[in-house]
Amino acid sequence: MLFVVAAGNYGEQGTVASPATAAAALAVGAVDGADQLARFSSQGPRTSDGG
Repeated sequence: MLFVVAAGNYGEQGTVASPATAAAALAVGAVDGADQLARFSSQGPRTSDGG
């Protein structure tokens, strides 16, 4: 089973939040109308281990 989870809406690098930080989860970010990363979308890496 694959868990797909929103990365979050903090808008800076290193702001991916739980549950998207789980090793067994696929974190996805938001895109805008031009199919580019939305300004509010959280980004990795995880702060705990850089994953």
